[in-house]
Amino acid sequence: MKLISPHDYIILGIYAVVLIWDYVTEGSFGEFLVFVLAGTVIFALNYKKYKGVGNKDIMNWQLFSTGFIVVLIAVLAMIFGTENASIFFDHGLVIFVILLTAFEVFLSSRRIKSGEDPAR
Repeated sequence: MKLISPHDYIILGIYAVVLIWDYVTEGSFGEFLVFVLAGTVIFALNYKKYKGVGNKDIMNWQLFSTGFIVVLIAVLAMIFGTENASIFFDHGLVIFVILLTAFEVFLSSRRIKSGEDPAR
């Protein structure tokens, strides 16, 4: 299976729009955007599990999408500075969601080692 499917581009686009919107509007919609981002990340972590995708593909997608968020936040922080953002630098929820993603990747790697595979 390919790493990125058409649905994945939509999710990555939502990440980009939410984070760019947060920087451009200087954090005026921070409370709303943090929940949109958190909901999208939680959805993205789980939606492949119900499509008969193997654990290795799920783990690769989780690593890629989390890396995309972290790199995008770093690039936007370098371009716009940290004072314009409200999502990542002012809310612990986004950091919690990234830690949740790391935990999901850890669980996926354990499933791969134990031979568990939801794609039956």
